[in-house]
Amino acid sequence: ADTADTKAFGKEFEPTKTIYVSNISLLVSEQDLRECFGLCGLRVVQLKIFSSSQLADSRYAFVEFETPKEATTALQLNDTAILYKKIVVQLGTTCLLYTSPSPRDS
Repeated sequence: ADTADTKAFGKEFEPTKTIYVSNISLLVSEQDLRECFGLCGLRVVQLKIFSSSQLADSRYAFVEFETPKEATTALQLNDTAILYKKIVVQLGTTCLLYTSPSPRDS
């Protein structure tokens, strides 16, 4: 179902410019997150939200910014409530993400 999205999102996140955001409400969209970081003057290069296999009511995201300094600045949003749920923000330097279509999606 998400074949087109997966192919369009095949770029690797740059670890020094990326944060990992967890505890995201099911009601929060990618646009909501972009706006949240944008209000702080941060420039989002790419952002992707994923469903958590362990927690049915929570999701996580990787967010890449223009510069490593912006990623560090974004850490200040840790424990900020977005749609009634407090997000957890961490540096994503150990979280390299690769997305590629499965062999069936050729």
